[in-house]
Amino acid sequence: MPVLVSFGDVRREVNSVVELDDALDGLVATNDPILVELAGGAAVMNLGIGFRDAAVAMFLDTDGQPWCARSGDGVTVDGNTELVFAKNGTRHQFFANAAIAPSEMREAAREFVRTPGKRPTRVTWVREGIDAFTMTDQDEHGS
Repeated sequence: MPVLVSFGDVRREVNSVVELDDALDGLVATNDPILVELAGGAAVMNLGIGFRDAAVAMFLDTDGQPWCARSGDGVTVDGNTELVFAKNGTRHQFFANAAIAPSEMREAAREFVRTPGKRPTRVTWVREGIDAFTMTDQDEHGS
């Protein structure tokens, strides 16, 4: 079953880990940090990509339950504590404890492609809203 990778006007169906890596690498190369959506098997996974040392991953179950990936390693973003990713003209800011290593995010995304609709097991998940996984939305001007 294909997984749809999307960001803005870019939409690409992927059927393999190689195609996923190619799609994500292309998006990272041409954008500032962004939120990319993966959709498959009636579930959705959002990936915050584009920082060298940190990423975020969120998963929306088929029953509508939102989950956020969590790393126990205290990952930081280039010396900052802010994680800000763009999606559809909006800036999404995450608390520092939402950061996971880009390699963890990539492995979780690969697992999602291999088993669409299932929450990846390669990262630890907490329900959104628990442990201060609150996200704020800002328009492009920061308001």
